[in-house]
Amino acid sequence: MRTGDYQTEAQATAYHINRFSGGLRFVHKQESDIVSHWLDDIRISQTSSILDIASGTGRMIAQMLLYHPKKIYALDSSKAMLGQLSKNYFKEIEKNNIVLIQGDAANIPLKKRSIDLATAMHLFKHLPNIGPVLASVSQVLKPNGYLIFDILNSHSLIRFNLGGCYAYTFAQIKKALGKEGLIIKDVVHLQVLGETLYKITGSRLSSIVNLIDQTITQANIRIGTKMLILAMKQS
Repeated sequence: MRTGDYQTEAQATAYHINRFSGGLRFVHKQESDIVSHWLDDIRISQTSSILDIASGTGRMIAQMLLYHPKKIYALDSSKAMLGQLSKNYFKEIEKNNIVLIQGDAANIPLKKRSIDLATAMHLFKHLPNIGPVLASVSQVLKPNGYLIFDILNSHSLIRFNLGGCYAYTFAQIKKALGKEGLIIKDVVHLQVLGETLYKITGSRLSSIVNLIDQTITQANIRIGTKMLILAMKQS
């Protein structure tokens, strides 16, 4: 799906079911394990405010809730996706632990320097220019606040199978982050054979693909089609 396809309740429901089933469940676990490790390192706590950009149906929120943050802001442009998210986390929303925001990631409607951690998963691949979103994120992050995001690597096999998506070099990403006062603290390359392979193979074959990916990731050979990045706002 493209971002413009996530606008109806049926599409949001289908996304929530398909995104985390079959071979794609390996993709989700790969990303979740790394994010969990980073969340431990940056010490998210009960005083932390978190912004989940392009939150969708809440793919990252279950992990965040484990740290009992003060507040989670779930931002998405699609009312339908936020509707599905509200079904998944209605108790937390009722308690005001999660606040839903329908809006534009390039114009985040939150106070400046109010967020300890921002996440943006499966967003930047849809953007021909990541600069406006990074500028908006930088404004709402506190000094020494963090941004976790994934982005497609143009120096990989993905350049032959982009479809309607966009990929970037590490140098381009570093420059764009630096312009907004953000520095890279860690980067992990994932899915050397691409996420599409997980979609078209069953769970059994995907487990083999996942083993290959994990072996290459652990060897720190930076040829993955996706980069998962931890960045920090400079004080």
